[in-house]
Amino acid sequence: MSSARRLLSRGVIVALFGVVLAACAYQGAIDSPPTIKLTWFSYINGDDLRAACRPGSADRYRMVYNADYERQLRSYEIDAMPDGAGWLTTRVQGESLFDLGGLSLEDPLAPGRWATSHNTVPAERMAAIQGALAVSGAFAPPPTGLRVYSDQYYWVVTSCRDGVFAFNVWRYPSPRYDDLIFPELLFAEDQSGIAVDPPREVSPAARMKGEIRGDKANTIFQLHVGETGFKGHFKI
Repeated sequence: MSSARRLLSRGVIVALFGVVLAACAYQGAIDSPPTIKLTWFSYINGDDLRAACRPGSADRYRMVYNADYERQLRSYEIDAMPDGAGWLTTRVQGESLFDLGGLSLEDPLAPGRWATSHNTVPAERMAAIQGALAVSGAFAPPPTGLRVYSDQYYWVVTSCRDGVFAFNVWRYPSPRYDDLIFPELLFAEDQSGIAVDPPREVSPAARMKGEIRGDKANTIFQLHVGETGFKGHFKI
């Protein structure tokens, strides 16, 4: 196959991949393994929060930590309560779950599910988390043009606060990432019992080596940050 035809074929595949992803809008049930895979991009983009966010809506926050998509994912969702407290749902998924006896004949999809916990965040700690999100820039404009790869470490925060939707991304390593203060507050509320995978830098050379070996060729993807959300999802 000629170089031109290979490029054309690659372009068609990327375009079709984007169309398929766009059709998979998250509408709930993130705890279902098929839903996780099919609607992950919509979930971290906060499409459901965006659609429901309007004046008078209860405040909702979704903080997702991508610690190399194939290693560990952590999701923290907080629904604000009338008394100032918050209802926190913590979800963790990753390689370490196989060490926790996740494989079951009764539920063969168990390793693909989240380890989930729920707890109430008292009003004073809820206020601290909200303040930390603000100081970290969660409600400020996102870094338009930034690209993040699935094998990198980054945070994505989407929220509906005072009826206004917000989206932001922080990639490691970067000065913006170093200035984050909300993660430690979330980790302090985390009752999953699963250790946090600390961030590490992934070089382009290491990524290409993984592609050549083929061990990640089918899973690495990149996300492009737009003015109000991810504007593209591309497999590489």
